[in-house]
Amino acid sequence: MTTVRIEPRCMLQGKERRQQAAVTNRGHLIPCCWVDQPKELEHPVMKEMLKVSKISEVKSIDEILLSEPWQKFAKDLAERNMKEIMPVCIKHCKKWSGGKDQQKVEELHRGGKTYKIANPNENDGDDHIDITKKTYTVIEK
Repeated sequence: MTTVRIEPRCMLQGKERRQQAAVTNRGHLIPCCWVDQPKELEHPVMKEMLKVSKISEVKSIDEILLSEPWQKFAKDLAERNMKEIMPVCIKHCKKWSGGKDQQKVEELHRGGKTYKIANPNENDGDDHIDITKKTYTVIEK
Protein backbone atom coordinates (compact mmCIF):
# COMPACT_ATOMS: atom_id res chain seq x y z
CA MET A 1 0.00 0.00 0.00
CA THR A 2 1.38 3.39 -0.98
CA THR A 3 1.10 6.38 1.29
CA VAL A 4 -0.56 9.45 -0.13
CA ARG A 5 1.56 12.54 0.32
CA ILE A 6 -0.06 15.95 0.12
CA GLU A 7 1.25 19.48 -0.08
CA PRO A 8 -1.70 21.73 0.79
CA ARG A 9 -1.72 24.65 -1.61
CA CYS A 10 -3.90 26.80 0.65
CA MET A 11 -1.39 26.65 3.51
CA LEU A 12 1.39 29.18 3.85
CA GLN A 13 4.62 28.14 2.21
CA GLY A 14 7.24 30.62 3.26
CA LYS A 15 5.47 33.96 3.09
CA GLU A 16 2.87 33.07 0.47
CA ARG A 17 0.20 30.59 -0.51
CA ARG A 18 0.20 28.73 -3.82
CA GLN A 19 -3.61 28.71 -3.92
CA GLN A 20 -5.72 31.62 -2.73
CA ALA A 21 -8.94 31.34 -0.78
CA ALA A 22 -12.14 31.84 -2.73
CA VAL A 23 -15.58 33.30 -2.13
CA THR A 24 -18.70 31.45 -3.26
CA ASN A 25 -21.52 33.22 -5.07
CA ARG A 26 -23.40 32.85 -1.79
CA GLY A 27 -20.85 34.99 0.06
CA HIS A 28 -18.95 32.29 1.96
CA LEU A 29 -15.19 32.19 2.27
CA ILE A 30 -13.83 28.76 1.28
CA PRO A 31 -10.25 27.43 1.26
CA CYS A 32 -9.96 27.33 -2.54
CA CYS A 33 -12.00 27.29 -5.74
CA TRP A 34 -11.88 23.50 -6.03
CA VAL A 35 -14.15 23.22 -2.97
CA ASP A 36 -16.90 25.25 -4.68
CA GLN A 37 -18.80 22.25 -6.05
CA PRO A 38 -22.12 20.94 -4.66
CA LYS A 39 -20.64 17.59 -3.58
CA GLU A 40 -17.65 19.22 -1.88
CA LEU A 41 -19.79 21.81 -0.08
CA GLU A 42 -21.86 18.96 1.38
CA HIS A 43 -18.84 17.27 2.97
CA PRO A 44 -19.18 17.32 6.82
CA VAL A 45 -15.90 19.23 7.27
CA MET A 46 -16.97 21.90 4.79
CA LYS A 47 -20.48 22.12 6.23
CA GLU A 48 -18.96 23.03 9.62
CA MET A 49 -16.69 25.60 8.01
CA LEU A 50 -19.59 27.16 6.07
CA LYS A 51 -21.49 27.77 9.31
CA VAL A 52 -18.89 30.38 10.28
CA SER A 53 -17.80 31.55 6.81
CA LYS A 54 -20.47 34.03 5.67
CA ILE A 55 -18.45 37.18 5.02
CA SER A 56 -21.40 39.54 5.59
CA GLU A 57 -21.82 38.15 9.12
CA VAL A 58 -18.30 38.91 10.41
CA LYS A 59 -16.27 42.04 11.06
CA SER A 60 -13.12 40.67 9.43
CA ILE A 61 -11.86 37.65 7.51
CA ASP A 62 -9.62 36.87 10.49
CA GLU A 63 -12.77 36.10 12.46
CA ILE A 64 -13.48 33.31 9.97
CA LEU A 65 -9.91 32.04 9.75
CA LEU A 66 -9.53 31.94 13.53
CA SER A 67 -12.81 30.09 14.08
CA GLU A 68 -12.73 26.56 15.48
CA PRO A 69 -13.77 24.80 12.22
CA TRP A 70 -11.14 26.64 10.15
CA GLN A 71 -8.45 26.06 12.77
CA LYS A 72 -9.29 22.35 12.85
CA PHE A 73 -9.17 22.22 9.04
CA ALA A 74 -5.73 23.90 9.04
CA LYS A 75 -4.44 21.65 11.83
CA ASP A 76 -5.60 18.49 10.05
CA LEU A 77 -3.85 19.64 6.86
CA ALA A 78 -0.67 20.63 8.70
CA GLU A 79 -0.54 17.33 10.58
CA ARG A 80 -1.56 15.35 7.46
CA ASN A 81 -4.47 13.80 9.37
CA MET A 82 -5.71 12.02 6.25
CA LYS A 83 -8.90 10.65 7.84
CA GLU A 84 -10.14 14.21 8.42
CA ILE A 85 -8.99 15.83 5.17
CA MET A 86 -11.62 16.29 2.47
CA PRO A 87 -11.13 14.11 -0.63
CA VAL A 88 -11.08 17.22 -2.86
CA CYS A 89 -8.05 18.48 -0.91
CA ILE A 90 -6.26 15.18 -1.32
CA LYS A 91 -7.07 15.08 -5.03
CA HIS A 92 -5.77 18.56 -5.84
CA CYS A 93 -2.87 18.70 -3.38
CA LYS A 94 -1.52 15.18 -3.87
CA LYS A 95 2.19 14.79 -4.51
CA TRP A 96 2.86 12.28 -7.27
CA SER A 97 5.89 10.07 -7.46
CA GLY A 98 8.97 11.96 -8.50
CA GLY A 99 7.81 14.99 -6.50
CA LYS A 100 5.38 16.29 -9.10
CA ASP A 101 2.09 17.57 -7.80
CA GLN A 102 -1.44 17.35 -9.16
CA GLN A 103 -2.13 20.19 -11.55
CA LYS A 104 -5.38 21.55 -12.79
CA VAL A 105 -5.31 21.26 -16.58
CA GLU A 106 -6.80 24.20 -18.43
CA GLU A 107 -8.01 23.86 -21.99
CA LEU A 108 -8.83 26.36 -24.68
CA HIS A 109 -11.26 25.46 -27.46
CA ARG A 110 -10.97 27.62 -30.57
CA GLY A 111 -11.79 26.97 -34.20
CA GLY A 112 -12.57 23.30 -33.64
CA LYS A 113 -9.17 22.69 -32.03
CA THR A 114 -8.32 21.94 -28.40
CA TYR A 115 -5.28 23.48 -26.76
CA LYS A 116 -3.66 22.73 -23.41
CA ILE A 117 -2.73 25.79 -21.40
CA ALA A 118 0.46 25.06 -19.46
CA ASN A 119 1.02 26.34 -15.94
CA PRO A 120 1.70 30.05 -15.73
CA ASN A 121 5.21 31.02 -14.69
CA GLU A 122 6.58 27.51 -14.92
CA ASN A 123 10.18 28.00 -13.86
CA ASP A 124 11.93 24.70 -14.62
CA GLY A 125 13.96 24.93 -11.41
CA ASP A 126 14.75 28.64 -11.67
CA ASP A 127 14.13 30.18 -8.25
CA HIS A 128 14.16 33.73 -9.62
CA ILE A 129 10.80 33.79 -11.33
CA ASP A 130 8.97 37.10 -11.72
CA ILE A 131 5.52 36.40 -10.28
CA THR A 132 4.26 39.82 -11.37
CA LYS A 133 4.24 38.69 -15.01
CA LYS A 134 1.99 35.77 -15.84
CA THR A 135 3.05 33.76 -18.83
CA TYR A 136 1.06 30.94 -20.35
CA THR A 137 2.05 28.40 -22.97
CA VAL A 138 -0.65 27.19 -25.34
CA ILE A 139 -0.03 23.76 -26.88
CA GLU A 140 -2.29 22.12 -29.46
CA LYS A 141 -3.51 18.73 -28.25
